[in-house]
Amino acid sequence: MVLNPRDVDPVKAIAAATSGEMAGTVFECSGSPIAFCQAVEITRPFGRIVQVGIFENSLEISPQLSSSMFAFKNLTLRGSGGQRWDMAMEL
Repeated sequence: MVLNPRDVDPVKAIAAATSGEMAGTVFECSGSPIAFCQAVEITRPFGRIVQVGIFENSLEISPQLSSSMFAFKNLTLRGSGGQRWDMAMEL
């Protein structure tokens, strides 16, 4: 599912589409700190976030966000970048 956050609240849209179960894997491709925080919200417990987007500035992770990611949700965070941008753009 691809969402435009200008048109719809991603957290509410994913909750509705999954009957509240949320997403097992989320690819954050924008490099936006707001989108990263939303990725944490829309990922279900024991899910994965794949960070593809590159942050323009430092990403500050608050203690609350860190607790949500690792203590409460047990999320896996992975980085990914640059291998096949041409193929990604086609998709």
